[in-house]
Amino acid sequence: MIAAALLAILAAGLTARLLVSPALKWLTDRGLLTPNYQGRPLPCGLGLILIPAYFTGTAAFGLALGRTWSEALPLAVALGGLGLIGFADDVLGQGYHGGMRRHGAILLREGRLTTGGLKALGAATVALTLTGVRPPPPGFLVDAGLIALGANAVNLLDARPGRALGAFWLMILAVVVAAAERGAVLPVLPLAAASLAIAPADFARRGMLGDAGANALGGAAGFFAVQALSPAGRETALTLLVMLHVAGEFGSLSRLIERMIGLRAVLVRSVMRGQGSTKR
Repeated sequence: MIAAALLAILAAGLTARLLVSPALKWLTDRGLLTPNYQGRPLPCGLGLILIPAYFTGTAAFGLALGRTWSEALPLAVALGGLGLIGFADDVLGQGYHGGMRRHGAILLREGRLTTGGLKALGAATVALTLTGVRPPPPGFLVDAGLIALGANAVNLLDARPGRALGAFWLMILAVVVAAAERGAVLPVLPLAAASLAIAPADFARRGMLGDAGANALGGAAGFFAVQALSPAGRETALTLLVMLHVAGEFGSLSRLIERMIGLRAVLVRSVMRGQGSTKR
């Protein structure tokens, strides 16, 4: 099992790494460029390569075991469905921002469904499908909420290079630490490897993950929480996601993060000055 997991991690990471340059060229050639926070147009939708990378990793795991890795299939559905929904918004997006209140207001006032609103409905559909295919267990709405809000949470945080990936890594780390079912950790490892492989391109501002990446990573993290956490853990995680969304609807998460980063820089400088004066 350990050898199979290592093979899956290697296959997913290598696939993602090999696809980065061709994906950037493909997006650029088709004019799928979006201005980043600096106003510089970058190929957007790089996160789409997480899907084939993850499928390659799961296939490698299955081959190593000599059977289908059925435990990974629901996560693959979440990743693929939410990633493609996000990519549709990358391609067709109308540039509306402001959270779900803005999309809801446009629907009520003008009778128009924005691509952002369509993305939210699509995420809810994927989440309900994944959690409601069997007779709904108690709390299935909590599980569906974790997937749908997990996808949107990473979208909300994806305002600068590395933030979508950072949010995903923090989410899965928190779930791993709190996991009630340790075996549920295995299916997310190939995705973590793929995300690490595309990180250099994202950090270096060569391309943007886009909603394809943020949606997929957030939804996959939410589904991972559904599989790995106890009922109480899932309720706690959902509460935190709801609080994050409320903060995002009535304030700017990006400004909050910038203030936190600025505060950290001030504290570090103060500590360094204090150490310098001590040495003198």
